[in-house]
Amino acid sequence: MPQDRESGARASQYGLECGKRIIDAIGAKSIRPGSNECLLHDELMSVHCAHRDNASIGVTYKALERIAAVLGAFEQEDGSYVVLRIPKKQYKELMKDTRSRGPARNRVGIVRRTDFERCGTLFATVPASKQSNQHEARVREILATVKPLAVEYYQLTRKPLGVTGEISEYVAAETLGLTLVPARTVGYDALRGTERIQIKGRAYGKNAKPGQRMSRIKTDAPCNTVLLVLLDNATLDPREMWEAPFKSVVKRLAHPGSKARERGVLGVSEFKRLPLARRVWPDAETKVSQGRAGVA
Repeated sequence: MPQDRESGARASQYGLECGKRIIDAIGAKSIRPGSNECLLHDELMSVHCAHRDNASIGVTYKALERIAAVLGAFEQEDGSYVVLRIPKKQYKELMKDTRSRGPARNRVGIVRRTDFERCGTLFATVPASKQSNQHEARVREILATVKPLAVEYYQLTRKPLGVTGEISEYVAAETLGLTLVPARTVGYDALRGTERIQIKGRAYGKNAKPGQRMSRIKTDAPCNTVLLVLLDNATLDPREMWEAPFKSVVKRLAHPGSKARERGVLGVSEFKRLPLARRVWPDAETKVSQGRAGVA
């Protein structure tokens, strides 16, 4: 929806306040008040922020003549910001004219969030504010409420309620210290520093039939690692977590002789047998502490 003068003014205020927060967080130096241009390691850059529901950011044509790169700071579901860097030349190649009817008309070039995620380089992650942490805590409360309902639904119907993916992502984030990204993010579900992780969840019981399969893996994704979260379908608590480099997974999917692999699907046991796959939870230390707790 195009901006009018009022909505444009609100967006400008948000951009300045959020930009200052990002500049301070990355250790850059502001050039002047009222501007999101900053200097870091002798490189002049401009910081531009987007709420989690915003699909793009904009930079004025005049600013693009001065700066060396654009930093797009995109809000995540937990209130943190992922900062992606695009050089000026590449930004100009990707940008389109703004549809704004306000002061930005014919003065600002727009680049979509998906283009930043596809072409940008991960520059930094900025933690959530206190208010955002409260939002994240509420999400965890909702999931804690949903889990027993999903378990009961499965026991009554022998069908999953359809929340395995969401629960797998939050279990992985809490257990492994990952930062979840918005649902529409192309190709990955979480970040571990600069590492982009695609999360796949699977819930089954001790007497499940062999040949359990993962959901489809996006092979054209801007991703570094695939994480498999295995849940107990009686409780939806984690049983194991395995990860493998994305390139290793893609290589296996390209191996001929399987219609499932042609669709981007691997078996759970097949994923575990990948040359570089490893179990990341529980590790040896976790198993020892669990054993001691059981003895006590």
